[in-house]
Amino acid sequence: MATPDRVWVKRLKQYDPMLEVRWHNRLNRFQVTRKINHCAYQREVVIHTVQNEDGSFRPLDQRTLALLQMADTWQRGVNATLDNIERENEKMVAEEERDFERDCRDMVRERLPYLRREVDNVCGALNIPREDLMRQIPTVSEADEVVRMGSRRMVA
Repeated sequence: MATPDRVWVKRLKQYDPMLEVRWHNRLNRFQVTRKINHCAYQREVVIHTVQNEDGSFRPLDQRTLALLQMADTWQRGVNATLDNIERENEKMVAEEERDFERDCRDMVRERLPYLRREVDNVCGALNIPREDLMRQIPTVSEADEVVRMGSRRMVA
């Protein structure tokens, strides 16, 4: 049976005097519990089992206190919790957008040699010097559009 560090328990009690930390013999993990007054008696409810995300053992440390504080809607308030969730969602969306943009750039880099070859073929048919065309086309998407327009002219 493991014994929690006194300093850590003191910090836990400073945060919320109703919180306790106990060793769970069957799980071989620390558990943070809270005393709840219910009618005429008090009961203890498990708030958090201290372990890593993969389920492995983790000692009591600052991460556990931070996690308890983040999840505590009673002291922080529901709005603060919802604001944190919203910020995390915004970070995830921004990361997905960056990944999408990076994927698009990679696809354009892969396709660029083929586009250049196609532009070379079209330039001769339209009698536009390649240098003039490249100065007029700053982006690859516009080059793709010119290639499509040139293909239509060649067919017509």
